[in-house]
Amino acid sequence: MTPPDPDRAPLFSFIWPIRPRSVSSPVTHETRFVRLGRRGALRLVTLTALAMLIVIGAGSVILAGVTSHISLWTIAIAAGVATSCVVLGRGAIAGTYVNDEGIAVRTITRSRFIPWAQAQVETVDQVIVVRENGRSHLTHVRRWSPDWPLGGEPYNIAVLGMRSWARAHHAWMTDPTS
Repeated sequence: MTPPDPDRAPLFSFIWPIRPRSVSSPVTHETRFVRLGRRGALRLVTLTALAMLIVIGAGSVILAGVTSHISLWTIAIAAGVATSCVVLGRGAIAGTYVNDEGIAVRTITRSRFIPWAQAQVETVDQVIVVRENGRSHLTHVRRWSPDWPLGGEPYNIAVLGMRSWARAHHAWMTDPTS
């Protein structure tokens, strides 16, 4: 076998870039967001059901548009399908993400980014990110969520992940158990 050519990148390396290995710089800087906790069965079932309703709605709009003239009902269903596509896309990426620069909380309606220097992490029944100005932002890491409806081990793993990221970046920690 021949050794891999360092100038030749894999086919889809633009999607998943490979960091160059360097002896002079062993410390890496994570710029991509890492999701805290995995997506659970309840979230996947909900997203799948919504995707199926979108396909059925889109099929009925196309069928109604082909077989008859465009009516008010056809426009209303088309608007509902378009809105459902946006909700499905935002619901698929909803979650709490971290990298070396800070925390990103993505919901269906908006995304918030909080740098580590301004973040205060409190652990109660859920992880709360608080900015310096006193506004609190709830994250998706909570004991009951669509990702892990029974809480337990996945919740604990996500909380430990948030604590380790916060400690590594010297964020303010107010946690009685740490």
